[in-house]
Amino acid sequence: MNAIGLVTIGQSPRPDAVRPMQEIWGCEFPVTERGALDELTEGEITALKPCGGEQALVTRLRDGRSVLLSHHRLEPRVRSAVQVLADGGCDPIIISCTGLFELGRNSVLVVQPRFILNGMVQALVPGAKLGILVPEDTQQETLGNLWKNKGFEVVTAVASPYDFGADPGDFSRAAARFTAEGTDLTVMDCMGYTEEMREFLRCRGDTPVLLASSAVAHAVASIL
Repeated sequence: MNAIGLVTIGQSPRPDAVRPMQEIWGCEFPVTERGALDELTEGEITALKPCGGEQALVTRLRDGRSVLLSHHRLEPRVRSAVQVLADGGCDPIIISCTGLFELGRNSVLVVQPRFILNGMVQALVPGAKLGILVPEDTQQETLGNLWKNKGFEVVTAVASPYDFGADPGDFSRAAARFTAEGTDLTVMDCMGYTEEMREFLRCRGDTPVLLASSAVAHAVASIL
C-alpha cells in the first residue's frame, strides 16, 4: 500500500500534526513526512522571512521555535517537497498548510486544505457570520478578505498555535471576541491548531468550532 505523504511548510517530523490525523485514518495507512525547510541552514531559513508586504505564513521548526515565512518564496520549496514524496511513491500527498500553493501538474493526488476548508464551510453554513482565528496579525486582512469574498461576514482574531502551551490568553480573548460579535461558527484557519485548542475555544465560546486539520483528515479518510 502506498504511504500517505505529508508536506509541512516547516521542518519534519511533525508528530503534533501527524498523530491526530493518523488516528482518524488508522494505523494501516503509513505516513511519510517531508518539510519544506528540511536540511536548510539557519541563514537560509532567515532569508525566507517576509519583507516588503509579502504574505506571511507561520510554521514550526524541528526545535520547537515558530518562524514567519514568505508565502511567495516558500512556494518552490513546497513544490520540491511534493515531488520528493511523489517520487517515493506517496499517494495522496497532503499540504499541511491552509495557504494555497501553485503546484503545477502532479502524477498523484495532492490535497490542498484551503479547498476542503472553503467547501466545507460554504456547504455547512452558507452566508454565516464567521469567527476566523489566524496565527499571525498580518493574516487578519488577507484571510479575512478571502472569507468575505466567499460571501461571509467575518470577524478575525489572532492566536498562535505555537504559543498556546505557554500562554493561552490569546485564545481566551478570541473566544470572547467571537461571542461578543455574535458569530455563527469559529474557523481555526491554520493546520497548526490542535484538538486541544479547539476544545479550549469551544468551552469558552458559544459557537461550534471547525478545526482545519480535522476537516482535512476526515475528507482524506473518505477516499482511502
